[in-house]
Amino acid sequence: MTITLTLKDSQELWDEAIQNSRHNLPSQELDFYSQLPRQLGKGDIQGIELHPNFRLGIIDYEYHDHIVTKSPNWDHPLQFAVYLSGKAVDQNGGQVGEGHTLISGSGIQRKMTVQESGRLVGVNIEMSGELLRNFFPQKRGKCLWSWIY
Repeated sequence: MTITLTLKDSQELWDEAIQNSRHNLPSQELDFYSQLPRQLGKGDIQGIELHPNFRLGIIDYEYHDHIVTKSPNWDHPLQFAVYLSGKAVDQNGGQVGEGHTLISGSGIQRKMTVQESGRLVGVNIEMSGELLRNFFPQKRGKCLWSWIY
């Protein structure tokens, strides 16, 4: 069976799951913890803010069904992701998992539809473009890649 969600529907399910997960926080070291919404499957996502504007997320959950999420254009952080198990595919053939990684630039994310299913195990890193720019300064403090902001 396939469950189709809008980004808003998905966010509402996750917001509810976050509220229900607060009492199950496995460690005080975590900045974020949520079990997967029960309607969708089992497992969790854990997150740690390692530095201002630099977050690490660890994903380990399994969907009951195929999940299709339809997203409008939206503000998006700079993101790096790898799935050790499972995959996500967008309508243009973009994929993370099964040997493919994700690098997504900050700014406006285009409208897209993503399909996920099965067990997903992976790591997600989100950071600001400004923080990344600090890793690549030129002699006068200018970025080698002026398009990163």
